[in-house]
Amino acid sequence: MRRIFKSLKRSHLLILYLLGAIFIIASKRIEDYDIWYHLRTGEYIIKYWSIPHKDLFSHTAQGHPWITHEWLSQVIFHLFYHNLGLLSLIFLKASIVTLIFYLLFKIVYKFN
Repeated sequence: MRRIFKSLKRSHLLILYLLGAIFIIASKRIEDYDIWYHLRTGEYIIKYWSIPHKDLFSHTAQGHPWITHEWLSQVIFHLFYHNLGLLSLIFLKASIVTLIFYLLFKIVYKFN
């Protein structure tokens, strides 16, 4: 184990530490209050193999025209939630945020 850490540069260890911290910070609860709407719409899309063009689930705008531009993410969120539970959505969010920061580090390192 020590050999692994000795072979890594300090800058790499710093980046690993920062990515770990970013993952932990991003692992907080989901702040989007529309998450249940997104999960239900994803369930609807999978069940009926159709993207809804009307608002189906809100009380005040039910039946009004609606463009579901997040349909792919809604399906992915529903699949994660249905198969793995709510914590999997938090893990997915933290993983995506960490991946974005990793890619930013790579871009900055490349142009440095």
